[in-house]
Amino acid sequence: MVRLNKNFNILVIFLSLIAGAIRFFNINYASLWADELYSALLVRPGNSWYEILYTQRAYQPPGYSMLLWLWTMLTGYNEFTIRLLSLIGGAMAVVVSAYLGKAVKNNQTGLLMAVLVVFNPTQIWYSLEARFYIFVYILAALSLLLYWPIMQKKPRSWSYYFLKSGIDAALCYFHHFGIIFVIGQFLFDVYLFYKDRDVFSLIRKTVGYFISAILYLPWVLWGLLSGLAVKNYWLKEIDVYRFLSFNFGYTKYVSFLCLIAVIYFIITVINKNFRQYLIFPLLCVIVTLVPYLYSVLRMPILVDRYAMILGPAFFLMLAISIIELMRFVPRKVFRFALMTVLIFFSIQGFWMSFINPEPLKKQPWRQMATWLVNQSDYIETPVYSQGSIIKGYFNLDFYLKEGKKATHLNFLIPGKDQKFYIVETNSIWQVRDSVFQRIDSLYTRTRQPFQSDNEFFGNIYICTIK
Repeated sequence: MVRLNKNFNILVIFLSLIAGAIRFFNINYASLWADELYSALLVRPGNSWYEILYTQRAYQPPGYSMLLWLWTMLTGYNEFTIRLLSLIGGAMAVVVSAYLGKAVKNNQTGLLMAVLVVFNPTQIWYSLEARFYIFVYILAALSLLLYWPIMQKKPRSWSYYFLKSGIDAALCYFHHFGIIFVIGQFLFDVYLFYKDRDVFSLIRKTVGYFISAILYLPWVLWGLLSGLAVKNYWLKEIDVYRFLSFNFGYTKYVSFLCLIAVIYFIITVINKNFRQYLIFPLLCVIVTLVPYLYSVLRMPILVDRYAMILGPAFFLMLAISIIELMRFVPRKVFRFALMTVLIFFSIQGFWMSFINPEPLKKQPWRQMATWLVNQSDYIETPVYSQGSIIKGYFNLDFYLKEGKKATHLNFLIPGKDQKFYIVETNSIWQVRDSVFQRIDSLYTRTRQPFQSDNEFFGNIYICTIK
């Protein structure tokens, strides 16, 4: 154990480097998909910070967009650098997870958490995605990392509380669910006050939450109210089990075993009266229950990947459960059993990264654009698109040559062009039948289909005048 204490920092750095290497191997394996292209087009060179805020205000908080905007100004604007920011976040997630596990229990827990995060399929996937999810994980882990000494040691120095206020506000600026996450911590503090009657501790914590609220207030007035006014969302179904099992990302049977281990953790905590550990299942319940109720009463918002905010709590409960269960293993086979557990939780991420990266495939926007660019008449032939449009640019435009843009289908005038291409993608941005009825009498139309992960994604229609 002494040696483990001595080498802890070195092992954490080593594991974070392994995580970075694993993720870097496939950083550009797949095309940016629609949501990533939204991020990319939002921070397109020439966009001002105000334009980003204005465009973003009714959808998600601006934390990630502003970070990506600054990042691309420093590193350049291309597919690699846009994803590189998340990859660095993926390596940071390993470090924060390790120190969270160490703070909550011990070095073994911290290192086990780090290993779980290094090879976890969900962590690998979202470390290769130009979206905010991996940073939501990091900020949630940092919030818990600061929360733990505040809860356990009740420090009199205000530095802990001020720092946590900033982290909590940043978490809310990266995702709306951060509000529920922080409220969950406050409710647990109220529960602790009910048990301990420590007025001064509750006052210091409440001041910290108040500062977080003040820091977040500008976005409440500017963007959150706009978001709450939205009455329609793309999500159609509410799947609580998928939300709860999201962070594990293994095969369904392994993910189910992980949830069983979490239940074992909760039962153990209750039986042994380790009330401080109740914060983790409480957060999972609150951050699931509130969006679920909103989904039932107003509109569905329980998107599975939004559960990334619960990742640190789930991995911590899983790691503690594994360590507790390992106590029942005989000493003679302990090392073998531990190695078996590590391989069991690592093999899928390793397999996905180095042997069969097919699960990393996303929407083939890059391939569709490449097909267009390779056509001999690409320069002079118009491209019409039915897709997501941000500030005058379609998803497809990110991959087209400089100076080439698609045109919205609303501006298609039959007979004006001798030849043109129409790009459509799945049911969300599918070309309406009325468009084809308008052009089929004048043009011969052929279809070039594209697949994503062995499933149909979209078509490019080549339309030539008869």
